[in-house]
Amino acid sequence: MKYIIEIPGDVQYVLLNGKADNKYYTAVRPIAELEELNSDYINEHFGELQDEAYQAGLNDMWDVVRKISLMTSAEAEEVFAGAGSYNRYNLGYSGVEAMDAYKAYLEKKDCIEVGDEVQAPRGKAIITAVKDDFVHYFYSDGDIGCIEPYHVTKTGKHYDIQSILEAMKS
Repeated sequence: MKYIIEIPGDVQYVLLNGKADNKYYTAVRPIAELEELNSDYINEHFGELQDEAYQAGLNDMWDVVRKISLMTSAEAEEVFAGAGSYNRYNLGYSGVEAMDAYKAYLEKKDCIEVGDEVQAPRGKAIITAVKDDFVHYFYSDGDIGCIEPYHVTKTGKHYDIQSILEAMKS
């Protein structure tokens, strides 16, 4: 078994207590005999895990780039609000900064709930369901829609349609 422990710089030995074959033992090991956890050790023993994590990070970044590229300029500007000026062709942000801005934007958008009034593609609409990665809504003329939440903007108004929807179920 392997464990990671922090050892102060002035410690020279580690004392190990254990039990094997119904016998108790104590062992003293010099720090110099222990393998230090450093980048060489990590690369040698966990290189494949690092490669998988790196690939997952690239995939996550590409997903964010794709989603931002599908946004309108106004939506993309909202993602980067407060982070400086936005230019679709030269963001001027690192990948980490762009992902952080997008995650913050989604957290704000994730607050969309049934009954919220939103600005949808054709005008104001009311959210009727929030499922998976989509919000469902209806317009005042009865038309309905379903779209990813970053394509709608909350107006700040909320209607208690949840109780109406519940009454319709019974």
